[in-house]
Amino acid sequence: MTPLHLPTLFLICALIMNWLGLLMLVLRDRTSGGGALGLGPLGVWAVAVLVGAAGLLVAGELEPPLDRLAGNSLLLLAAGLSWTAARLFAERSMVPWVLLGGPLGWLAVTLTVPALQGVWPVSTLGAVFTAATFWELWRCRPERLPALPVALLLLFVHAGVYFARALVDVVAAHTGAEAWIEASLLIEGMLHTIGMGLVLLALTAERSSARATEVLRQQAMIDGLTGLANRRQLDQRLAAEHRRATRHGSTLALMLIDADHFKRYNDRYGHLDGDTCLRTIAASLSRFAGRSGDLAARFGGEEFALLLPGISSAGAAALAEQVRLAIRARAIPHLGGVDGRVTVSIGVAVWDETQGPATIDALLRRADRALYAAKAAGRDTVCTADAPVRAALQTTARVA
Repeated sequence: MTPLHLPTLFLICALIMNWLGLLMLVLRDRTSGGGALGLGPLGVWAVAVLVGAAGLLVAGELEPPLDRLAGNSLLLLAAGLSWTAARLFAERSMVPWVLLGGPLGWLAVTLTVPALQGVWPVSTLGAVFTAATFWELWRCRPERLPALPVALLLLFVHAGVYFARALVDVVAAHTGAEAWIEASLLIEGMLHTIGMGLVLLALTAERSSARATEVLRQQAMIDGLTGLANRRQLDQRLAAEHRRATRHGSTLALMLIDADHFKRYNDRYGHLDGDTCLRTIAASLSRFAGRSGDLAARFGGEEFALLLPGISSAGAAALAEQVRLAIRARAIPHLGGVDGRVTVSIGVAVWDETQGPATIDALLRRADRALYAAKAAGRDTVCTADAPVRAALQTTARVA
């Protein structure tokens, strides 16, 4: 059998890993917010690969015992950098004392206790770092990245190889096959590094794509002028909250809010001031949608909506009156409006289980009829689909 020349194998593996590290540095994600040293997770992993390549070169070129001392220290530093890259990918902060403590602590103990210069101590630490890297990426499961299971499998296998190597060194030392075991570890480590490099490139691309898609989805649900939810989001949330209210027997309130005489406002002050007016109204409305299920939305034109799950008819009517007064308190000048200021008319409809089955369209029609009743009552008032409450609120509006 041809003798195995380990220094040559060390050199080949180091060169391959070096080129991989340089490629990852070039392709690193530049949109990840910088991360450690401004490199981002992929850049830190690339540095880990380069440090690992340097460790292989040192291990293959130096004379014993410096080859193991220097080479293993660099390889442990590379393992710590890999763990750091995984932490950054999981959007957690780096921990420098752990990163440096592993290789420096091992080096200090090894120099103090020469018996620990064997393979099993450094293999055990490498396995621990790899297991920690696995755990950090495991945290990213909620993102459902397609390449993540592959990364976890590679790390699981790599940690197992480390543990197996430590076990072999303790249980079956001096078997005469140390060179072949070393060669197998080198090849596995190189293949693991190449595989993880490709998978991390895929993970970075998948996350960037997923987040870009989410930004677009959110933008598609937001009204560009006011920053409130748009009609599409309102329709979706209304359907979801209606199903929830029907299932749990809870209430669901809907307010439709219309800026009074807004066409006159645009004609007198111009559309730019009109836009500013709508943004001011939107800012006031958003303060009344403070609970997790509440939603303030632009319904269309100068009309807005407030969706309020789990609120009674009396509570919705009282809150609508607070909204009306809050808009009046803004005191936006409007010479063609009510009392020389911008005001709103509000229609309120509330569904509860006592009314029997109801559709979303029915709830919208009830709120719309209440809004037109408020306009017919002279504007700057609140009307509800509940006639007794409507009368009381109209009286309050005339006194205000």
